[in-house]
Formats: sequence, structure tokens, C-alpha cells
Amino acid sequence: MSDVTISQALRRIKKIKGQLAEHRSRANAAVTHLAEQTPAFSFEAETSVAAKAVNEMLRLQTAVAVANALTTVEIDGHKVPLAFVVRQLRELTGEIAWLKSLPVKAQDKTVESEQEHNGERYVTVAKTYACHLPEAKRAELIKSRQTLFDQLNDLVETTNHKTAVSLVG
Repeated sequence: MSDVTISQALRRIKKIKGQLAEHRSRANAAVTHLAEQTPAFSFEAETSVAAKAVNEMLRLQTAVAVANALTTVEIDGHKVPLAFVVRQLRELTGEIAWLKSLPVKAQDKTVESEQEHNGERYVTVAKTYACHLPEAKRAELIKSRQTLFDQLNDLVETTNHKTAVSLVG
């Protein structure tokens, strides 16, 4: 594999991971069997192929990591390593998911009626809730974080398609 871009290497890594899972599954099924019954696949052969796949995958992952560290992109007039932007995308993904999962209220202050037992019977009690990120503000924040994600992802994708990697080994 020479003249491979980051994008091509990432696609190959994904394919290898699928193949690796398949070979390990076959090896798993063949590791123990009745002595007089030959399994469909050889444990030794499947683990050998899996080991070669791991080696290729590690070489590609290392080449991508090196290319990401050495390649810079410009963001708001500043050059930053591509590796930083890739990690920033991961964090934005997590932040967006976290924001979506927050138990927010419609307004910053709401009053809700709840039933409580006072020892003798249930009574209705008004409870005031404070929400530090009401629904509309959360939606705006999610939208802005998604917009940033989309911009950075486009930058990474464009860079990945034109940046070559150097394979080790």
C-alpha cells in the first residue's frame, strides 16, 4: 500500500476490524471440539490470519496517527494539528449527546404540583424548580455545537482525502 490517504487508511482499518471479528469468531468456535469431529475452520489458521490482520491494522493506525500529528489545518487564522481537531470532534460528539440527555424544564423557573403523603393522607404540594438550561437555550446550544461539529468534520474529511500517510514496517 503506497500513496494511501488518511481516508483510504481509515476505510481499510474499518474493513480489517470487521475481518478480525470474523476470524476471531471462527477461532472461538474451533478452540474446543469433540476430538473425532473436525470444526469448519482451523483454530490455528484463523488465529494466524487474525494476527496478520492485527499487524496491518496497527501499521495503518500508526500511520494515521502520525499523519494527524504532522498535518496542520487552519481554524480561525490559527494552525492546529489535525490530531487536535479529530479529538475535538470526539468531545463534541460526547457533549452533544450529554446535552440532549439533560433533564431540563421548559423555563428557568417552574412550579409543579406533586402529591406527598403527610402521615395521614396525600396532599398536593407546589414545588418550585430552577433550571439552569431551559429547553430553548439547550436547543440553541446543541445547534451551535452541532454547527461547529459539522464545520470541523468537513475540514477533517477534506484534509483526510488529500493527506497521504507513510506506512511503517
